[in-house]
Amino acid sequence: NVNQDYLEKIRVAVNSDFGEIAWFYPSTNSNENDSYVKYNTQLQQWDYGSLGRTAWIDQSVFGDPIAAGTDNYIYRHEVGNDAYRGVNQLPMLSSFRTGYSQVGDEADHLVFIDQIWPDMKWGSYNHAEDATVNITFYTTDYPTNDPVVHGPYTMTKGMNPPYISTRIRARLVAIEISSNDTGTFWRMGNIRYRYQADGRF
Repeated sequence: NVNQDYLEKIRVAVNSDFGEIAWFYPSTNSNENDSYVKYNTQLQQWDYGSLGRTAWIDQSVFGDPIAAGTDNYIYRHEVGNDAYRGVNQLPMLSSFRTGYSQVGDEADHLVFIDQIWPDMKWGSYNHAEDATVNITFYTTDYPTNDPVVHGPYTMTKGMNPPYISTRIRARLVAIEISSNDTGTFWRMGNIRYRYQADGRF
């Protein structure tokens, strides 16, 4: 979906610290770079998204990549926990969703999950541990079925009680973790469940 009339505006951006190479390009209905496709040489994975950049320097006097935005601002990348649009601080919207995993030991058994115990790192060194993270569960009995959505549930370091009470009955579970607050850092650990067998199907 590249605007063929503006191919000369495509820019290549190397981020050597993370083994990434990206191409910024104008999408079909744009005459300025507003999108990117990126390849990670270490993970051998592709991703894509929306971001307008017209120039890029991999290493700068600050050590981090510097890029020119289509909004006439200069951006320093890979610094801090937030996003910026010009001078406006915005949350670094982050989320991921796992594939389905079987919770119980037997493929034909349903399980009932009544507690979920988060295991998170809530802040970075010498900073407040005040991150807010959302967790959503998608359950089904067969991977091709439409999932039942449970949540999102809000997790914080000081949540009381320190677990999430649920009433989930299914065979397969997928998890989505997301956050949209500013000025915070978090890292996911080993999320655990309390469950018991709840019949066959």
